[in-house]
Order: sequence, then structure tokens, then C-alpha cells
Amino acid sequence: EVFESQQKLPILDWIAAPRQLDGHRVYRSLLSVPLQTKPSNPPIGVIVLAHEKPFAFSHDKEQFVTSFLAPQAAIALVTAGWIRDRDDLRMSQLMTLSESLVSTGNYIELLNKIVVGTMSVLRAKAASLYLFNDRTKKLEIMAATGYHESLMRAKEKPNYELGEGVTGWIALNGQIFKADSIDELHSSFGGIWRGKYKKLQKNREPNAFLGIPLKVGPRTIGVLKLEDRDESAPEKFSHEDVL
Repeated sequence: EVFESQQKLPILDWIAAPRQLDGHRVYRSLLSVPLQTKPSNPPIGVIVLAHEKPFAFSHDKEQFVTSFLAPQAAIALVTAGWIRDRDDLRMSQLMTLSESLVSTGNYIELLNKIVVGTMSVLRAKAASLYLFNDRTKKLEIMAATGYHESLMRAKEKPNYELGEGVTGWIALNGQIFKADSIDELHSSFGGIWRGKYKKLQKNREPNAFLGIPLKVGPRTIGVLKLEDRDESAPEKFSHEDVL
């Protein structure tokens, strides 16, 4: 139905959902969204998210999945098809990222898989995802991996004001920020790097940094940050990594 109508289908509380042997429903909330590179293009599939609790998917979550995650997943899958015969390595990387976008039904797990998949594809040592909270008007950490994972265990959830540090600058300006050394990190764009939470990472600062704004149309809804490269990768993030 979602594939044919090309319309999302939220089910807030599915009373008739399948039950387990003990009588409990396997899930109560469902969100099905067509995978389209653009709203005017035909879908190439459907992403389905499920949650055991009713009313689990808020309007903001629906918008995030519909306007950002689903189109990005569709683009990744289509691109993977285009380059299959040209570049086997890149194909493998894109499929890893595609799987991170479409293979889970839990919202938080989905964000974690995006971060883990992106870090793996770009061969970074750390990655974290911040989303803008319309209520607090701040960027708040939602997922992290690598040596950024310690940020998720902080007593106070790491957050940034718009314009604060590199993370806030990326969100405010909607621009990619890339630095190839610690010196460049500290000197770029008027020295906006603050290292606000580096104490939670044993004062570690990256030798390579890539910050990418997450956009829905012209609006920046979050920031994805990647730091340092693993031993199998070049020291710097390339222009191809940014693309």
C-alpha cells in the first residue's frame, strides 16, 4: 500500500498487531515510509519502523525519517547500483551505509547504526550525531561510537547552542567543516574550535576532523561529526569522503 500510494503510513496504536505466546503484542506502533530519492520519483522500496509501545513515533521523528533518512537511504541504494560494475570497494562501503539506514525498526538503534555505519565506511576512529531540539533550541547528542562513545555516558547530555564551537557553527551556517590537522582545527574560521567535551575523552583532540550538516531542504536539523582515521586509511578525510 505504501509503495503504491507513495505516502507514509503511521499506525499510532495497532490493536490487531500480532501477539507473542504470552499474549503480549510484538509491536504497537508502526511507521512505513516509501524510499524515494525525490518526492516526484517512483519509490524503490519501503522502510518500516516498529516499536513495542503505542504512539512511539512523534511528529518530529516522522519528519526526520520521511524527509531525511528515507531519501538518503534511497540515494545510497540507487548510487550503489550505478557503481556496482565500476568499483567493488565503493559498492561494499555504500551497501554498509545503506544497511545502517534501513535494517532496523527501532529509532534510537537506527541512529546508532547510521553513526556506526558511517564511521566504518569513512574509516574514522570516532563519530557522533547531534540533532536540534526545537524545545531547548540546542543541538543534543543522540548517538556516538568509537572514542566518542564516552560522551553518551556523561551525566549531563552533551549539547551545543547554535553557533557554539565547531558543532554549533556547522548547524548555524549549514556548511561542511573539514580540518586535516590539530593546527588547522584550531585556526580555521577564526578559531571556533572549543573542545567543549574533550575532558570526557581524556583531553583527546583529532588530527583529522569532518563535520557534516544534516539538512531537510534548506533547514539544518543536525550535525554528524567524524574524527581521526584508522590505520588502514589516509590520514586526511578526502573530497570523496565529503561527497
